[in-house]
Amino acid sequence: MTPRTVSTVALVALSAACAPSVRVPVLQPAMVAIPADVRTIGIIDRSAPANAGEGILGTIEGVLTGEGILADREGAAESLTTLTYVLGESPRFEIVTPSLDGREAHTGIFDDVLDHRTVAKICRQAGCDALLALESFDTDSALSIDGNPIDPRQIYTEVTVARDTRVLTAWRLYDADEDRILDEVRGWERSQSWDQYGDTLDEALRQLPSPQDTAREVGGWLGDDYARRIAPTWVDVSRDYYGGGDPRLKEAKYYVQARDWDGATEIWEVVALDPDPKVAGKASFNLALASEIDGDLRQALEHAKKAAVDLHNGKSRDYVWILESRIRDQAKLEAQLAPPTPEPSLGKPTSPGSATNTSTHAAPSSGDGANQTMTRGQ
Repeated sequence: MTPRTVSTVALVALSAACAPSVRVPVLQPAMVAIPADVRTIGIIDRSAPANAGEGILGTIEGVLTGEGILADREGAAESLTTLTYVLGESPRFEIVTPSLDGREAHTGIFDDVLDHRTVAKICRQAGCDALLALESFDTDSALSIDGNPIDPRQIYTEVTVARDTRVLTAWRLYDADEDRILDEVRGWERSQSWDQYGDTLDEALRQLPSPQDTAREVGGWLGDDYARRIAPTWVDVSRDYYGGGDPRLKEAKYYVQARDWDGATEIWEVVALDPDPKVAGKASFNLALASEIDGDLRQALEHAKKAAVDLHNGKSRDYVWILESRIRDQAKLEAQLAPPTPEPSLGKPTSPGSATNTSTHAAPSSGDGANQTMTRGQ
């Protein structure tokens, strides 16, 4: 996967009263470290009902809660689609979709853990090192007026109705080589409410999204959540900078807007030597931003500390904390993106004076590498 560069930085248009800012792509470490030898993950859905009995149970549940089994299916599909996309954008894993039927994966509402023989077979056929399963997906959607259930015996006028949707999921990541679960979460949930106003109850209800729509939206969020749990993923962060208070800072702002970071840096380096500490502090803060965008977090921290400590720039104090946090995250990223340890040589021992003839196992590539590198957009 090709890493992003700052050539993709999106400039944010703000009003004149606000500080100018840029959006910077940042690679964040995963919440959970997955073994380095897991490079390819297969993704399967085990949340679908496996037989008629379970299908009937799901339908009854849908009638009682108002969400319908169709909402579960559509929400689960969106959850897996989002999960696959986010994992595919990460430099950590390659993603495959095993070809299998429900019986092979033992899908059902009351799923047990997949036995290792089944996992190993699926992964061998799909060419993956681990199998990620959406084990369950359950949607609960309810309608209310001012937090109270709708009373069918009452006539409502000028009302605001709400649809409250709660989705509960479970995930497991199975190791293909060993009989173990690499990661497991149960009861992972998200909730969201949508409300609409209408002159009558029917008018308000017509404007609300359907249970299927809300299940898809919340399901997508949960897929995104789990992907970020196990894989380093990209996020766009906003960074303010100083573009006023001195004519030279205003001039440098035009370079930034033209994505000419070198031109802006040349100006900031001069302004950072200004005898006015207020002006110099703003320029030093901007130099810290330029260094962060270049991927030099240590240099960025030096500039930010100078602005905060020596030049008493208030905004830089928060930036110091942000950069220190990013440096800690960088160490986690290097560990998470490191290639697996090469296997020991299996060659036969050689006698003294004889020609060496050993076989070695090359370590797989780490994809985009352990170090996050960003270059300035031109």
